[in-house]
Amino acid sequence: MKRRENEDEARLLDDGPGLIYGLDIFENIVAIGSSISELYLLDWMTGELQRTLLGHEIGIGRVAWRPDGQLLASASIDGTAIIWEPISESIKQRFEGHKSALYSVSWTPDTLRIVTSGTDGTVRVWDVETGEQIGIQEEYWSKGNVAVSPDGRLIVCSSPMGLNFWSLDPIEFITQLDIHASTALYSVDFHPSLSLLAVISGGRRIQILAIDADHLLGFPSGTYSIQYANAKVVLVGDTGVGKSSLGHRLIHGEFIPAKATHARQVLPFHTETVTDPAVPGRHITRETLLWDLAGQPGYRLIHQLSLDEAAVALVLFDARSETDPFGAATYWAKALDQARSNKPIQKFLVAARTDRGGVGVSAERIDQFRREYEFENFFRTSALTGEGCDDLRAAILEAIGWNHVPIVSSTQLLLGLRIFIGAWKLDHQRLLLTAGALYDAYCEQGDAPSWEEFAACLRRLHQADVLTLLVYGAAHQNPGRNVDVLLQPTAIDAYASAITIAARDEPDGLGHLPESDVLQGAFRLEGEERLGDRAGERKVLATVVEQFLERDIALRERINGVDYLVFPSQYTREAPFPGSTSYGLRYDFEGPVASIFATLVVRLAHHTGFKERHFFRNAASYDAIDGGRCIILFETRDDGLGRVSVFFEDAAPKPVQQMFLQYVYEHLLRKAVPGSIKRRRAYHCPSCDYLFDDDVVERRLARGAGHIICSNCDFQAPLYDLMLHEKEALQAAIGHIDADAREAMYRQLAVTAIQGKKRAGRYDTLLSYAPIDVPQALWLAESLQSLGLRPWLDIWELRPDQKLPMTSDDFQTLLDNTRIAVVCTSGASKSPWHSEAQRDALIQYAQSGNLVAVALLPREDRIAKRKPPAPKFADREHILDLRSLTPEDPQMLLSLVTLILGRLGRPAPGGASP
Repeated sequence: MKRRENEDEARLLDDGPGLIYGLDIFENIVAIGSSISELYLLDWMTGELQRTLLGHEIGIGRVAWRPDGQLLASASIDGTAIIWEPISESIKQRFEGHKSALYSVSWTPDTLRIVTSGTDGTVRVWDVETGEQIGIQEEYWSKGNVAVSPDGRLIVCSSPMGLNFWSLDPIEFITQLDIHASTALYSVDFHPSLSLLAVISGGRRIQILAIDADHLLGFPSGTYSIQYANAKVVLVGDTGVGKSSLGHRLIHGEFIPAKATHARQVLPFHTETVTDPAVPGRHITRETLLWDLAGQPGYRLIHQLSLDEAAVALVLFDARSETDPFGAATYWAKALDQARSNKPIQKFLVAARTDRGGVGVSAERIDQFRREYEFENFFRTSALTGEGCDDLRAAILEAIGWNHVPIVSSTQLLLGLRIFIGAWKLDHQRLLLTAGALYDAYCEQGDAPSWEEFAACLRRLHQADVLTLLVYGAAHQNPGRNVDVLLQPTAIDAYASAITIAARDEPDGLGHLPESDVLQGAFRLEGEERLGDRAGERKVLATVVEQFLERDIALRERINGVDYLVFPSQYTREAPFPGSTSYGLRYDFEGPVASIFATLVVRLAHHTGFKERHFFRNAASYDAIDGGRCIILFETRDDGLGRVSVFFEDAAPKPVQQMFLQYVYEHLLRKAVPGSIKRRRAYHCPSCDYLFDDDVVERRLARGAGHIICSNCDFQAPLYDLMLHEKEALQAAIGHIDADAREAMYRQLAVTAIQGKKRAGRYDTLLSYAPIDVPQALWLAESLQSLGLRPWLDIWELRPDQKLPMTSDDFQTLLDNTRIAVVCTSGASKSPWHSEAQRDALIQYAQSGNLVAVALLPREDRIAKRKPPAPKFADREHILDLRSLTPEDPQMLLSLVTLILGRLGRPAPGGASP
């Protein structure tokens, strides 16, 4: 990139806080996706920064211009794709559905659709205009870069197993091609007009392949892929209105009394197989699932996100109440309207338990409520007698718009494992077992897959919320045999909800709990909702804590020598404001209101530019190091919209005010429904607290007036515009807040991951080294541990009274519980191990097909000029030179981390644990 004479612009390009992850060029404008969530548009001829687009949470991996340059697509590590209108700097469409980071995005030739691929093992096709998912291709291997052929008939995607080809219309697997790349496939792309495919692999190798689309499309279909579609029906309402009993009646046609629950229950409602009207001879299995969500108000923070992608919603209300029958129904009706879905959710208003005294509210009032909140229909039901249940069930099935439900093209192995797990949950009480035990049970059916295939399927089903892998910070890896598998992922919700309520109910109103109490299960939860195995419960709770930290719902803080989990959104102390501030802004928005506020408060709390922060009920304050106090208030409006208000105290400097306001606005851009955010000024008289009319304020500001007269007390108040700022000047500050939040989250997750692996007795890698290299090996182990990886290092793991050497069998057992071994050498010794037994175990480990890498360490006295020799049994392709590693250039250390985490595209060794 050409350097500009303007030093600020040069710094942005060359010394900015982020790395360049992806770029694409249209005419003279290059779009650059950065590692800090910002998308830059620059004139590549002059280097001038044209625009900065904001909307992703973290790094942007790929960008792609629409051929006419009017729209720009981006794929992010945050799991979303965005279509931008660059001229207006606005978001046209945001696509959410991938369960983890996106690798790639590509336009179809007709520009009506985009195709995305991600680490969740799926390739997805989206309608650009409506935002709907059109189709999903799922497999068990992670997907790399994706490309669409110039004639629009083929999709190709790189994976650890080679190149995968699908037809686009319909989306269906064709074949897999092993191109014998010795290293990972990094990128694929078609020629704009010819049937040529470029493939880039490690070692800077580029292959050009001629693609015969007619030949590929002539392959027989149906032998590998299976098509299905899942529709979600949500059952919501206040606690005690009979949701679970009604759900059981709708599914099984019988009545059972049911207790209130903390967790969501996901139950099979109806299954049918139909012929695809668009593809003669192809069959699609349609499965309707009923999601029964806990009704207690305290659980809404956890359960509101479960409303996304629902097709039908049943909103139950208390038919016996004459005073406030629609209290909770009002909340759920608004929340459903704000949920993300391919099409508006069909809502049914349901009066339950009508056998107990009938309906205590008039028909006129019910009809008024139904019309006001746009319910499709109203049903009187009784789970006890069955009244209205058959009609309700029939209405549900008729209301599902299957043409708006994406068709999933899956593999027979994945679908078979889904069915096996469903049957297991019905027939067994044991819902927490190791991956190895589950594999053995599955193989008893016959037609056993390889362990690598099975482990990859487990990871895909973890991403699809069919099960939960207790892997402690390594959900992107294929699990090892000793990894625990929770077959009832809704148990995570039950524990998470109970913990947040326990934090809210703390007598001091501070919304925090000792982490040790959380990990021991010392909070209220009904016995039948707990796992029977206490040791297993502690493993699950470690995963719950990890999710709290990763999703910015909680902070870990050390208070008086004790680690606490702090939930800012659960504070019940009343705020000492508003009323003490004069100038601020208000933001009204649509979306998951409670979740948006909770994550905003936590992310701001991580910023190192604040010396103190205080949390209150629906409010927080932050004292800036540069002076002044920033205050944020939260409320849910009567119409269901969220409102965030920002004010300032103690003469907060203008840069602090503008930085804070811009960050709040950008957070809402990322989290709220696109196009729903409305900003307005909230200026009060400093003398009497009278709220000035926003139109009057705006007109006076437009005229350049420096004051306004209060119509209530005649006070002449100073006037300035909080909305007026130089956007580009704030980007560095905004980037620092995001970087602080990420660093704090990663640091806290690293602690949680290490604790979880210690409890499970698992290691990520074994470090072998010569005794003379102890200082360098210790430095490397500490560096890995700070990133959440647990290395085995003898000086850490062996007791002082434990004698060396260990036997070869001891080392072999240890290696079976690690993903890779790393031989560390500085060249100071010819034998980078403590004993011949350790060397023999490493040789056997390598001969069994496992990975033994080499890390070249710096000498204690100098940087060696010659590379130390590597053991003959080590993997020659994975020799990592750490001798010149610096904090400014950590690339080789990151390469080692990537290798340990198994991201280079090779399957995990059999039996390796993450």
